Amino acid sequence: MNKQMFLDGLRVALAELPVAEREKTLAYYEEMINDRIEDGMSEADAVASLEPVEVLAARILDETPMMQKAVRKAKNSGISTALLVVLLIVFFPVWFPLAAVVFGIIVTVLALMFALIVALIALVLGLGVGGLAVLIGALFSGSFFSGGLFGGSVLLAVGAGLVGTGIAVLLIYPVWYLIKLIWSGLKKLCRKIRSWFKKEEANNE
Repeated sequence: MNKQMFLDGLRVALAELPVAEREKTLAYYEEMINDRIEDGMSEADAVASLEPVEVLAARILDETPMMQKAVRKAKNSGISTALLVVLLIVFFPVWFPLAAVVFGIIVTVLALMFALIVALIALVLGLGVGGLAVLIGALFSGSFFSGGLFGGSVLLAVGAGLVGTGIAVLLIYPVWYLIKLIWSGLKKLCRKIRSWFKKEEANNE
């Protein structure tokens, strides 16, 4: 079974759910399958690693009424809403620092990934451009062709330019591969965060 067949079957099995909640649930499992495919699994294996459509749909339908009743009760009860507000205020010194720490960690990880990508690109460009600049400068200097007192220094500059350019060329593929891995991890992290929020939103409706 491929991904589309799985999602179509799940959509039919969840027909009694509200459209918005059904689509959010489908989006959640579609992203789950995509994540496993990006981890190296085939599409068929990624689908097979999930519960069968009938079992998964039955579990979702069994859980949904309880969640809906709880949310509906909380929305319709002024006491419950007031209690929730009081709890949020009372426990603000506890949950707010924790939320800030989690948010800070996520932002730090994202920033480090971007910084690492920029640093790797700058490394290759710096070696390549610097090596070419030194090489061209040495080749077009008069001392290189005429020899003389500075001939040894010019040859040293030519050698340094060739070494820098060669290292840059050798690093292109490893750096590109590493950037792809970092970018893939970055996208996966963003999808995880987005799917988590989608799942929470679906559960709260």
